[in-house]
Amino acid sequence: IPRTEALSVAAEGNAVVELRWLFCLALYGVVSAFGYVGATLIKTAWLAGAFALAGKASASGSSRAFFAPSVLMLAIVASNARLILRPEIVTYLLLALFLFVIVRIREGRLRARAAWALPALVVLWVNAHTLFVLGPLVVTAWAVTETLFAKQERNSARLAWIVAVAAWAACFVNPYGAQSLVFAWQIFGEARESVFKDVIAELQSPLKFGFGYSAVIGLAGLTAFAAGIGLSALRRLDPFLTIVTAAMLVLAWSAVRNIPLFALAAIPFCLRHAPVVDRAALRVALSGSTIILCAFVAWAMSTDRLHLWQNESNQFGAGLAEHRFPLDSLDALQARRLPSPVLNAMEFGGLLMRARQPYYVDPRLEVYGEATYREYFSLSHDDEALRAVIEKYGFRTAFLSLNSPLVPRLLALEGWRIAWFDEAGCVLTTADVPSDAVERALEAMLNRLGEPVRYERAGAFQRVSSPQPYQRVAEFLLTLGRNDEALVLAQRALRAYPHGVGVRTTLGNALYAVGRDEEAQEQFALAVRADPEDAAAWESLGALQATAGEWEDARASLRRATALSPESANAWRWLAHAAAQTGDLIAASDALQRVVTLAPRDATAWWDLARVEASRGLRAQAVEALRRANALAPAHRGIAADLVALLVALGEAEAAKEVVRRFEAAADTRDDDLRTAVGM
Repeated sequence: IPRTEALSVAAEGNAVVELRWLFCLALYGVVSAFGYVGATLIKTAWLAGAFALAGKASASGSSRAFFAPSVLMLAIVASNARLILRPEIVTYLLLALFLFVIVRIREGRLRARAAWALPALVVLWVNAHTLFVLGPLVVTAWAVTETLFAKQERNSARLAWIVAVAAWAACFVNPYGAQSLVFAWQIFGEARESVFKDVIAELQSPLKFGFGYSAVIGLAGLTAFAAGIGLSALRRLDPFLTIVTAAMLVLAWSAVRNIPLFALAAIPFCLRHAPVVDRAALRVALSGSTIILCAFVAWAMSTDRLHLWQNESNQFGAGLAEHRFPLDSLDALQARRLPSPVLNAMEFGGLLMRARQPYYVDPRLEVYGEATYREYFSLSHDDEALRAVIEKYGFRTAFLSLNSPLVPRLLALEGWRIAWFDEAGCVLTTADVPSDAVERALEAMLNRLGEPVRYERAGAFQRVSSPQPYQRVAEFLLTLGRNDEALVLAQRALRAYPHGVGVRTTLGNALYAVGRDEEAQEQFALAVRADPEDAAAWESLGALQATAGEWEDARASLRRATALSPESANAWRWLAHAAAQTGDLIAASDALQRVVTLAPRDATAWWDLARVEASRGLRAQAVEALRRANALAPAHRGIAADLVALLVALGEAEAAKEVVRRFEAAADTRDDDLRTAVGM
């Protein structure tokens, strides 16, 4: 059981509180004995048990029982994106079991002594998942409601409080003692204030994803269903179920990862309070619509269409999803004994941990702290930060996702090259690699991918193909300058699913790279028509329009791009260029100010800003921008020449001479033209 970090160089020696150790140990045993297929099947049975317990918790009576399929269907649809093999499945089952025991005791259908099982279950919970505090909180809610609302029987309140105290005490029965509660609070903080909040999808509100996702539709439907039933039973609401369901509802709408918690609580709430409906027509309509919707969801999920429509990488079946994990790249990294430690994508940290390979970072915020993650995220846009991290930890190998912004940045550094890649990740290194490494990796990857099933020609019950692996590899090949191969993969992505997010943008970029500008512009136009919120498509369209001299159209497209993605320095740069070409120097200056704010170490951006300010007659601002550019790139002759000319015009001859001396020293050359300009 770990107590200090040993593999991650960014957190070496830091305290580790791994409350999920029991789940990890159990999963290791299951996978060792039954493989990934067996683990998936056991997970499915486990989750079915959780929803079954929630459905059986409250007595609904035969007149209300026909509501059960509808409620269960909505709950499962709402939860579908989170029903994956992770430690939280322990929380799902135990939450359902706690509700089952408490509700049945309250309804007199289970002996009170069964409540003593709850503290024992907390011991299991605290050693398997970080949301163990839900157990004691649910028991405390039971005790509070028994105290406030029990009219006659006071023994029930006494029992509930004793069990609640025992449940809280059980939280300390773990290898870390009281640290478990501190850790639980840290995990709660991740969803509220941490740097994770804006970059980890599961910590974001379902509202951010919109109603194009079945989970959000299911959550909204279940919320409306529960609210309607609650309003119809306003005078007979069970206080315990109402408090628990309302609390879980708040959690669900605050973060995607909490949706199943509300789904499981809503099931007994809805069945307990469902109205008695004797009208046969209504019962037939409700049952019929539920059957139709269940059949549709089952068909869409089993043929992978549901995942395709939602731009997910999940796949129906047992075992590992194909083309999703960079296992081939990990094997190559280990087989070639590339230097350690490894500069890695955060999401690949777990794979390197499993391989016992020293690495940079993984998603455990509580182990690293905010500062390390800020450092990690800065690498994607700050070359100096990247160089500093490489020097600090001695990285000579990197294990990254194909579309990581670090890939082109590392390849631009001296000595870094591609060692291997697959459909999900790539390995870069400064060590020696075979000269044909890229060709061999590409051949192996193409053999695995093959041709996709054409979405528009797929049979009704034929499984469809995801465009994502083809799209990822196409974008990666564009980074490597292998444009013809990239175009082939981009075309396959389009055949797999022409409506996929970013598919036409990727194809447009590939067409532009091979010189087919008109076709590229057509694809970008189709992309923004299909998805007006696609910032990358608007940016690419605007850049191509600017290249073609369509300045006003370019400005319109780039305004949309920067509105959708205000952090894109490249979009602001193109917008400044288009604005300058149309004579709007104020807009050009404003756009370039955004560029240098986003990329303060970009010498070219400061140079562009200086030229715009000079054109506006703002010499002081132009000099300041040129000084910034010159400090960042003292060997850049164009920047030095412009700064010299402006300083001479302002009568600052000595300052101009100093610029010339600095340029000659940095460039290791003598420049007679600049010397003449300043009278040296």
